[in-house]
Amino acid sequence: MKRLVLLYFTILFLAVTLRTSVAAPNILVRLVYLGAFFIPLLTKYRNLYLPCLVAFTTVSINSFAFGYFPYDMLSYAVISIFALVIAALVYRSSSIRITPLFFMTLLYVLIINVVYSGSPQDISYCFIAICCGATIQDNNAQKNQSNLLNCFSVISLALSFIYLTNYDAFLQSYNPADDMERAGWTDPNYLSCILGMGVITSLIQLLRERNASLFWRLFWISTVTVSLMSQLLMASRGGLLCVVVSALILLIFADVKKWYKVIISLFLVGVLVWLYTNNYFELLEYRVTNDSSGGSGRVDIWQMKLLAFGNESNILKWIFGVGHTGALQLSFNNQPFGFHNDFLAVLCSYGVIGFVMMVYIMFILPFKGTTKYSRPIVAALVIYLVLVCMTLEPLSSGRLTYFAFYYLILLTRSVS
Repeated sequence: MKRLVLLYFTILFLAVTLRTSVAAPNILVRLVYLGAFFIPLLTKYRNLYLPCLVAFTTVSINSFAFGYFPYDMLSYAVISIFALVIAALVYRSSSIRITPLFFMTLLYVLIINVVYSGSPQDISYCFIAICCGATIQDNNAQKNQSNLLNCFSVISLALSFIYLTNYDAFLQSYNPADDMERAGWTDPNYLSCILGMGVITSLIQLLRERNASLFWRLFWISTVTVSLMSQLLMASRGGLLCVVVSALILLIFADVKKWYKVIISLFLVGVLVWLYTNNYFELLEYRVTNDSSGGSGRVDIWQMKLLAFGNESNILKWIFGVGHTGALQLSFNNQPFGFHNDFLAVLCSYGVIGFVMMVYIMFILPFKGTTKYSRPIVAALVIYLVLVCMTLEPLSSGRLTYFAFYYLILLTRSVS
């Protein structure tokens, strides 16, 4: 039965992964596909609802082709609320996974954005989707964690496959004078960080599941290798930095035998040597040696945003922020412009109160209730997300994949 379920969802997933059409599919086809996706999850396989939702939507949204899933976060909030109601009727049992802290955070963010931005914004919709998806699951934290770990590995392998097989079609000259080229159809920094999530979750599984079957071992090894290839071709320094730092934490502090760490380390060294000898590092080396603008101008952006926020004469805005839309418009003649730093974005969007909430949620809450075994893994995952948030703004802008990654951190705390 498990194999049939795996085969069923694999076929559905391949329909998303292998799709290459740049025209939107017929609405009837989309409805049939969504029915085939959601009905089994809601009626029999509730533990797979959240990982499947995250995997399918992430690949669909980050692919160059039109997928079968919606592209707006509001749809996922509505779908998840509906799914929660259906699951409650079918299973007649569920445990609320949204704590008072998250409820207050959701309510606070919702109010600020409605008042200052005129709408709830994607961050609220992501909160709702993840909380509903978590509530649908049963109380088997270890199984749910394993499903999410493999979810991110599947995402990375699928997106890497899409990227590598369509690399030439989207190739652009990065620096004609030095014959440097770069391919992509979306922001390479966000995409690289998503691929890096799969690298880290695959390493966690390789270190943790020492009795895993050959199939799973090959799957995790393939994910690490192919995802690193794609990341190097994207040449996103932030994404690779996240992977390197988190991998080092895992290899140094993970509670596994030293000889096994040595094997994994040698494997990683071998992969990197092979990639280097095959010129996968060229564009990355060029970007590192020729960057004289402080992380592609990020430092200048941070300074301008902070200065503009500091010049706000209303002290209430310092305390409560100016909302997501107002924060994007700071210091650029009211033209929306990103922060490239989630902590700074939260400070300006939700004020000192929102910033304190984020610091607690990111640095303190994940380590409450950790075991000796889980603490290094939690640390590696937290550091990964923190580093992403230092150069991008995935949480404040409402990107579902990153919210799911944070939920994975919370699941990992109590798993021994």
